[in-house]
Amino acid sequence: MSARSLAPALVAALLSLSPPLAARDDEAAPPEAHSAASEPVAATTDAAKSETPAAEAAPAPAPQLVVVDAVRDLGKIQRGERAEVEFTLENRGEGPLKIKSAQPACGCTVASFDAEIAPGGSGHVRAWLDSSTLAGAVAKSITVVSNDPASPRAVLTIKAEIVTFVTVSPAFARVLQVRSQPAAPTVVQLWSGDGTPVEVLEVQAPEPWIVAYARRAAPGELRAEGPADQWRIEVELLPDAPLGPLADKLVVRTSHPRQSEVEIPLSGFVRAVLTPAPAIADFGSLGRNVLDKSRFVLKLFNFGSEPIEIQRAAIDVPFVTVATAAEDPGRRFRVELRLAPDAPKGKFEGTLRLETTSPSMPVVEVPVRGKIG
Repeated sequence: MSARSLAPALVAALLSLSPPLAARDDEAAPPEAHSAASEPVAATTDAAKSETPAAEAAPAPAPQLVVVDAVRDLGKIQRGERAEVEFTLENRGEGPLKIKSAQPACGCTVASFDAEIAPGGSGHVRAWLDSSTLAGAVAKSITVVSNDPASPRAVLTIKAEIVTFVTVSPAFARVLQVRSQPAAPTVVQLWSGDGTPVEVLEVQAPEPWIVAYARRAAPGELRAEGPADQWRIEVELLPDAPLGPLADKLVVRTSHPRQSEVEIPLSGFVRAVLTPAPAIADFGSLGRNVLDKSRFVLKLFNFGSEPIEIQRAAIDVPFVTVATAAEDPGRRFRVELRLAPDAPKGKFEGTLRLETTSPSMPVVEVPVRGKIG
């Protein structure tokens, strides 16, 4: 056979060998085949997951707050009496009931409460009503806050009618007095509020320099709003009463069978005959660049019955000068303090001394202080 005739036969033989080689190449690199085979597996897994959802957590047992008697009516109580009240709370739920707070309105104070109540159990809120500043029909509330999810707040109510078996008019005694000066007594009237005959047995003053006494009111002293039988209580302060505010009470003991004791609030103020305002001349902290403009002004008031004069004003701080002037002659004076421009650096303290013509208070002293930077 010639070379020309062998060439086609060789080509045909080689072509016959190509398909098996191609098949082996596909088996060695089957990316499409692997992808196609893996998709059904993934789909089956997702479907299994969707058909078996995760189990939901069971809700925790919830408490239920129930107030057995949310409104307590105390009826008539005497003014000044402290009435105690106890409310019962029940837990009708399945979880523990926790009381977070019990907030009272004014005039009512919570003494205690049970912080946790077991399922099926009961607890209490204990409170008391202070009737000393109340009158007539009143209703005071207490707000209870708990962990009850359906109703976290509950309102408790205390009702009462505050009655006064012994009436005091005015209801308080206010005393304004100038030391060493004569003053009319402060007067309050007292009588039976329900028609029961009453006697004042004793009046107790809180301090030895407070004098209080009682007597039956004369016909010309009766208050129009009261009955014909009234008692008059007069309050005075002794000359050595301390200066400053007064806040206390008188205790009156009576023969009334329903109100044997009456408390009368006592307030007021005791002033000196001559009173500086302010009581201290405090320059504060000052820079040297403002010393020539620095001044301090105070007023001296005369609360006495007679007019006075300032005879002399002096200060023991060498770089402070003082000048006085009458704004209301005999009654009110202006006192001006000035710092010298060359005042030394640092803190300073001293005393302003005012000499007056007042026989009961001939000298008034005022502390002076400040700091120069």
